[in-house]
Amino acid sequence: MLMHLLARLILTADERILLTSLRKLDKDEQQFFQRAIDAMAHRQPR
Repeated sequence: MLMHLLARLILTADERILLTSLRKLDKDEQQFFQRAIDAMAHRQPR
């Protein structure tokens, strides 16, 4: 359980880094990474 929460925190931190770096990319790259992040989010067990 604790490891799961740690993994969630690490994932959200990585997503924040990804989202801040997305602003420096062009539109096609933004869409690609946004879809990748969405796929990761949907794969997470609720």
